[in-house]
Amino acid sequence: MDEENIIDVLNSNSIFENEYFIVYKILVEIPTQSVSWVKRVQLVNWKHKKSDLLELDIRRFSKKDDRYAKGISLTKRELKDFLTVMKEFNIDELKNDTDVF
Repeated sequence: MDEENIIDVLNSNSIFENEYFIVYKILVEIPTQSVSWVKRVQLVNWKHKKSDLLELDIRRFSKKDDRYAKGISLTKRELKDFLTVMKEFNIDELKNDTDVF
């Protein structure tokens, strides 16, 4: 996302707001094994940081209860580091005794 798009997102209306963060854009909802829960990938602004910088946030969301649960947020620098690791990641390394994948 380039800087012009980020400014457009900040100028748009928020989608959700609570005492901790403001959701400006939901990028995707990833289905989970539960029909009630999804993982939301979204752009958020954390209120306690007192900045207009957006972070990529991946957080569980209950569609049934309309509430957020645990998740993780990544700043632009952290996201760049994460993507570097993911480029070299081999999904086959995840195989274990439970063989979930």
